[in-house]
Amino acid sequence: MSNKYYINDWENSTKDEILDEFEFEGDRSKIEILFASYTYEWYIGEAFLIVKKENKLYEVNAGHCSCYGLENQFNLEETSIEQLEFYLEKGNKFKWYNGPDFIKEQLLDFIKYYKEKENDV
Repeated sequence: MSNKYYINDWENSTKDEILDEFEFEGDRSKIEILFASYTYEWYIGEAFLIVKKENKLYEVNAGHCSCYGLENQFNLEETSIEQLEFYLEKGNKFKWYNGPDFIKEQLLDFIKYYKEKENDV
């Protein structure tokens, strides 16, 4: 079953397939990938993930040229919904994706879903 928030080149991927791209060797059971995007164009790959681990949100930012892949770039940077909203409102973080609006639309939808889900708990 695919995840609605696995987009672009990871649209039909599983959590394990995504983690394999990073050659991740840690405990996968503690990691929940909530949002994952990967694009590969003109010999350049860019990845962005939102991960939940031990009830905290993290982002993973990774990239590569044609010589390498995403290996060893699964570095968790603590984030928040407010930080993600800042990226969308005032930042220019996602300019390299399939047009600046595609990732923004997907992230806005994810943020709305995440907030609703958290309020239901």
